[in-house]
Amino acid sequence: MTFPFKIPQLGEGLVGARVVTLWKHAGEFVERDEPLLEIETDKAIMSLESPVEGEIEEWLVNVEDDAEVGATVCRIRTTQQNKTEIPHQELPDAAELAPESAPVAAPTPHAIRNGMVSPRGRALARGEGLSADELEQLSQENGRVSVEDFNAHLQQKTRQVAPGEPFTERALSPRQARLATYLERAWREVVPAILEIEISWDGIESEVKRRRAAHGTEEKPLKVTPLHVIAWAICHSMREHPRFCSTWKSGGILREWRHVNIGFAVALEADELAVAVVSRAETMNFETFSQATRREVASIRAGEKSHGEAQFLISDLSRAGIVSAVPLVVPPATAILFVGTPYDTPVRTPTDGVRWEKRARLVLTCDHRLVNGVGAATFLRTLQQALPPSPAA
Repeated sequence: MTFPFKIPQLGEGLVGARVVTLWKHAGEFVERDEPLLEIETDKAIMSLESPVEGEIEEWLVNVEDDAEVGATVCRIRTTQQNKTEIPHQELPDAAELAPESAPVAAPTPHAIRNGMVSPRGRALARGEGLSADELEQLSQENGRVSVEDFNAHLQQKTRQVAPGEPFTERALSPRQARLATYLERAWREVVPAILEIEISWDGIESEVKRRRAAHGTEEKPLKVTPLHVIAWAICHSMREHPRFCSTWKSGGILREWRHVNIGFAVALEADELAVAVVSRAETMNFETFSQATRREVASIRAGEKSHGEAQFLISDLSRAGIVSAVPLVVPPATAILFVGTPYDTPVRTPTDGVRWEKRARLVLTCDHRLVNGVGAATFLRTLQQALPPSPAA
């Protein structure tokens, strides 16, 4: 049977939403209660979960599209009995998710009631601080206000304001604006617990060489990096510590996932940031995992959207000259690990001598609401044991 997934009622006065993220590709399997897509209304960003399990047959919307309440956005092929209506879904309270500091530009009731300002338009209005009078004027001039109308209006305002002023103003890119919203939410909600360990980078590099020799050939070398080795150890450590395979839901609900989804922070042009997600990592061998990591990172850099919800994030600055930093957990992830730039340090030998070894720092920040200090320390100890030791040890 085919189940039509529709945009549910979102609240009084809300007629639609903007599609922010599609967590699944067509052809992928989705479990019941697994996040399916992320949408943005004029009040908040929220995740919609699948009420059934099955295979995504097709998406009827793309990222950045506007979807009205009741519109079918995808079809799911399922063995369950087909339903004509989506079961009730508990959505986050929009008032709780809305950034406290975000100025709400409220269009006049006429514009909202008639659907003349799209959810994406209302989001742009909030970010730019457009007044209700300006929105009403745009609606009267253009009918349903499009993104192009907003951009033209903002450019006109910039031309009017910039002359004689020592600055210019411009809107953040949609990607950076979404990231800013997530970071503000993380700063308000997450209670961070921060721990740090030191690992042998010489051991990591030796393992990279061993993996390349074991899995690659001269015709088809395996492009293994230190990040792949560390992420692979994280994957297996997460399986031993299920709390790190969990995510936080509002109301004190803990969602325990059956699979390991690892996210990689990807730096983009103009100092923008995105996350590439490798889903179901525990089902892969090392070679497949390494290839999947490279493929997902490359797709993000090519401008594609991430699919999947990561429980654990990795921020790799091992080539940036940064030895130590404190990463920020961004929900729904439970933890994030910073990988620092390796450095040479003296190490005592068993005979009380001294030798030089290349080492690196790993800094773990986890959500204290889910993981306590002992649990985080135990996870790091498991991770340290899963990583290769120094060749000289």
